[in-house]
Amino acid sequence: MIVYLPNEVFKDFSSHFTNASKFGFAYSYYTYINFLYKYCLHFDDNNEFVSQRRIKEFLGYNPDNKTVNSIIKDNGVLDSIGYTKSTSEYPVRAIFDEEGNLFDFETASDIRKNIPNKNIISYRGIKVKSPLLAHTRYEEGVLDGTFYQVEYTHSVDFEVFKSIVQDEDLGCVGFLIYGFIKYQNGIRKGYMQSTYDYMTGVLKMSRRTIRKYTALLETKGYLAVKRETIADSNRHCPNIYLVIK
Repeated sequence: MIVYLPNEVFKDFSSHFTNASKFGFAYSYYTYINFLYKYCLHFDDNNEFVSQRRIKEFLGYNPDNKTVNSIIKDNGVLDSIGYTKSTSEYPVRAIFDEEGNLFDFETASDIRKNIPNKNIISYRGIKVKSPLLAHTRYEEGVLDGTFYQVEYTHSVDFEVFKSIVQDEDLGCVGFLIYGFIKYQNGIRKGYMQSTYDYMTGVLKMSRRTIRKYTALLETKGYLAVKRETIADSNRHCPNIYLVIK
């Protein structure tokens, strides 16, 4: 399973989150709800609803943790900047065109029309967070979001996403750095050459934190890092980063 995220997410989030922990959670949360929506995963194999508590748990947080509620609640940060919105019109089946491209979704209301039995609670009284830029990105009312058009996006594979956010050493902060480097790889001909100062400014984290997590991502096989010094000098060139998973 793969989703595409808008490249502008880093710039948009950077001005609203002042520390790496909340920035990382917000980026990871937005990624996960893209997967839930695109692949109609709001109910698990046991027909249990994937609630906000379960989303927090999936992302490595205690379900009772309230420090991130201001980010994901109704009219919270992600709602206020136009990235998410609560809706009861969640998808139950993806519809594809003849070429295999995502065309539309069958929603809960479509099911309600055909199954009036109020005892079928799975489709009643449920709200989910919809990833708004996945539907409409540029022109209101037009399906030009990242579900449908992937220009100026970076892709995320579900298994890689899951393995990073659920790794106690990496978590959401590690995934934020991974995603940022993958985005940079996409716009810089397959690699990212950057100073720590640049990443510090965008990602709201210290040089020490960036060094720590890039080293962990490298050790665990997610990144390749090339380090060079300038000839006849003790000065180091900016590191070159390449996503390999």
